[in-house]
Amino acid sequence: MSSMTYQITRIRKARPSEQQLQLRVGELEARLRSVELDLERERAQRQAAEKLTEKLRVDAVTDGLTGLPNRRALLETLERDVAQAARHGVPISVLVIDADHFKRINDTYGHPVGDAVLRSVAEAIASSLRAGDFVARFGGEEFVVVLPFTEARGGHVVAERVRHAVALATIDDETVPSVTVSVGGTTLREDESRSVSELLGRADAALYRAKASGRDRTSWSEPELQIMPERSRRPTATGLCSVQPELGEGCFAAAPAIIG
Repeated sequence: MSSMTYQITRIRKARPSEQQLQLRVGELEARLRSVELDLERERAQRQAAEKLTEKLRVDAVTDGLTGLPNRRALLETLERDVAQAARHGVPISVLVIDADHFKRINDTYGHPVGDAVLRSVAEAIASSLRAGDFVARFGGEEFVVVLPFTEARGGHVVAERVRHAVALATIDDETVPSVTVSVGGTTLREDESRSVSELLGRADAALYRAKASGRDRTSWSEPELQIMPERSRRPTATGLCSVQPELGEGCFAAAPAIIG
């Protein structure tokens, strides 16, 4: 009997008490909570790192003043779109847009007003484009628009829409007179060089002609489409905006424009 009592006592002593089990469970639960907190912390750090990476990626291709894509984004887009146009045998047009007399505005009214002008021009350009078109600030007061699947005449229509939109745009500072832009355009056809720099050079040369011809007009690099309408007029009470013909070699006049 005493031997059996001894064995039972040993078994009871070897078996953990309920209090010990509760302590053990508490330790395991605390360790589990610690692991969960570590995982949550790691997840938050990873999300923060991903957000920062995305912000840096966006900042790298975004103009800080206007919010438009920047020069780097433009060149990447042009390389891709020109290659795609060549591969599928479709046209692509490019516009180079420059704010007229911007240096004078900057010098007269100061850089904050100049910045407001650039933001206004950027908004007017962006609002004039079609779905699938691309606009970037190339630098200074110059903007570039990429028009995929667009022939020269279609590109000219977009250029004129941009030009009129800028002329009608409202500048934040009321002391600034209306701003105009000059536009140079070019079209890459399937049988031409695929060089992005050459394409931009042709559009820039057309822009130079537009400025040399009096500014506030569109000039095209292709000789069959040298369109140089007279300077924009703000619309009258009837909504009509008169554009008088101005013909040059290889040019034809734009029809009277109706601004809605």
